[in-house]
Amino acid sequence: MKKRIAIGIAVMAMATIAVQAATIKSLPGGGDWSATTTWSNGVVPGTVVGGADVVSIGTNSTVTLNTSVAQPLGNVQVGQGGAGALTINTGGSFGNGVKDINVGQNNVGTFIMNDGNVTNGGNFNVAGAVTTTEGSTATINGGTMTNKAINVGQNATGSLSVTGGRLLGSSLTVGDAGKGTFTMNTVNGGGSVINGGAFIIANTATAAGSTATISGGTITNKAITVGKAAAGSLSVTGGQLFGSSLTVGDAGKGTFTLSGAGSVTNAASFVIANALGSAGSTATISGGTMKNGAVTVGKGANGSLSMTGGNLLASSLSLGDTNNLFDGSAVLTGGTMELSSGNSLTINTASTLTIGDTGVLIWNGNRVADIGNLVAVNDIIWSSGSSTLGLTYGLGDQTWANGEYFLHADYDATSLKTTVWADTIPEPATIGMLGLGALITLLFRRLGVS
Repeated sequence: MKKRIAIGIAVMAMATIAVQAATIKSLPGGGDWSATTTWSNGVVPGTVVGGADVVSIGTNSTVTLNTSVAQPLGNVQVGQGGAGALTINTGGSFGNGVKDINVGQNNVGTFIMNDGNVTNGGNFNVAGAVTTTEGSTATINGGTMTNKAINVGQNATGSLSVTGGRLLGSSLTVGDAGKGTFTMNTVNGGGSVINGGAFIIANTATAAGSTATISGGTITNKAITVGKAAAGSLSVTGGQLFGSSLTVGDAGKGTFTLSGAGSVTNAASFVIANALGSAGSTATISGGTMKNGAVTVGKGANGSLSMTGGNLLASSLSLGDTNNLFDGSAVLTGGTMELSSGNSLTINTASTLTIGDTGVLIWNGNRVADIGNLVAVNDIIWSSGSSTLGLTYGLGDQTWANGEYFLHADYDATSLKTTVWADTIPEPATIGMLGLGALITLLFRRLGVS
């Protein structure tokens, strides 16, 4: 009986040894993942049942994965013990799972995914462990990669580029303890990023200068924060950005730009300069389309919104805080800003809305009197005007003059919206050609008489 027990214990011990995780390192130069000549001791990672091998790619080696890894892996460390690179091509798969993927473990790492499938049960970290990983990069050109948290610039300067394929994660941080750079474009048809949590740019004080640029593809998130703890920027020049909310400037200064054919759909609030550390945060729209819930400029510090083109749709616009401490001014000199709710434009005593050049404000409901009230206390001002809407609406229902330019407001009973624009006061010779009746009407309008 004792002999049988001893034999059983020995068998169990041997089984334990058989499935014990190994750390398998790439050899200098690297090679194909499935070749024994690529790895130390001639052992290919992911071939031992239950092994969960830790994979270390470094010593100036490049490893290429073109086949499916049969068994689950532990951590995959790219840039460990020297610079290292991992490229995943068609047929390449970590379909049985990985614990974590670190691009830049203790040296520079490069990760390129051209196709295939990666199921990462842990985090995807770029420039992860220490400052010696500075310059680590990850590029997704195709295939599908699933992760938990995605951290770009976790401890050093790192970058992530998505040009095609699908990248999934539970959160996306661009710039954590290090500076991060994130880009999306259409080089390989445009990719898709599905982020089930927050999208944060410049998460800590040491992440200043972190940036995200979207020129193609689609990225879906929950809350988006630009400049959470340090200066950060987000630029959308193409593609589509979706979020549940967008904060530009929280404890750090945030910069947001929308141009070209970019599209931003924000289900809830769009806040510029949310807290004291965000003073000087800005949002600039020169093209594209942006849809929001409530827009607030200067909620917790001085901030600004500038429109020179494009379209901005919001349920409401609040300029400045309710205690009149912060300047949340907005300048509308191009494009169209439309407010979809009634009583949805509030401006504190420290802030102004400037309308000029070709900028157009559309406000739901008959808001001619409300515009007049805001003009009377200099909450709405205008210093230029070149709109051609007068060809459609004439002088509108109400006109105000500042000596050189007109501001007009017209309510359309068909659309049930009020349109506001600015243009130039005609020269005397032009007035002479208008005729007496038009001249009398014009004079009344200049005096603010409807």
